[in-house]
Amino acid sequence: MASYAFKNKERTERIAASEAIHLDHKLNYYCPNPGCDARMHIVQASIPYFAANKATPHIDHCFYASKSAFDPGKYDENSFNLGEVIKSLFDEGNPTSKTSVKQYKEHEHSRGLPIKTLRVLYDMCKSKGIDQLYNGFPIKNIIYDSRCQGELPQTINGFRIVECEALKGKLYDKEQLSITLQAPASSPQKGTFVLLFKDRDLFWERQNLIFNNRDKIIIVAGMWKAESDARTRYTQVVNKRQIIVIK
Repeated sequence: MASYAFKNKERTERIAASEAIHLDHKLNYYCPNPGCDARMHIVQASIPYFAANKATPHIDHCFYASKSAFDPGKYDENSFNLGEVIKSLFDEGNPTSKTSVKQYKEHEHSRGLPIKTLRVLYDMCKSKGIDQLYNGFPIKNIIYDSRCQGELPQTINGFRIVECEALKGKLYDKEQLSITLQAPASSPQKGTFVLLFKDRDLFWERQNLIFNNRDKIIIVAGMWKAESDARTRYTQVVNKRQIIVIK
């Protein structure tokens, strides 16, 4: 599903589902994924969305072919704070303490849920145009994917969630406890992104996840920086919440 699509194949005329719902429902639109040729139509629901026509389906693993974990009616945009989300993703403590669960449930019964997980954060970013905002935070400053045209991989610094692909060659180094990926996925100009681990058990657990899903999109939340090779980005991985696979 998608909350927006494009009127033209060049993808220069974006239209939101909330706008398209008031137009002729027989009109066709283009998938937001520039690598996908799916033609889409508007679906009337409590929150309208775009779905692919049966004759022109999405390509395999296209994000917009699956149901999003981000429901704008469930999550409260005004409560979104990127700093708190980053802390949640990188906190090495137990993310499911009784206190945090209680606070989460209390918030649920008030004005909606705050975004806490990488999957919901990723889906929120994909549901928006790369030049849009979410509670004042630019989407292009949160995610790095094929829509970030003109931004070179080697310029990525600080926090970003990165849409990655597995390398075709050597994927990991068990001595250095590192996993090497390339990004952005579905882009002709990819850079090298290296995940560094201190915990050997965490390394092997995440390595198995990535290796067994090396044909899929891998999402990594990292505090990216350059080290010995300025053209390569590196991040420390301190817990499994930083890496997910889009199946």
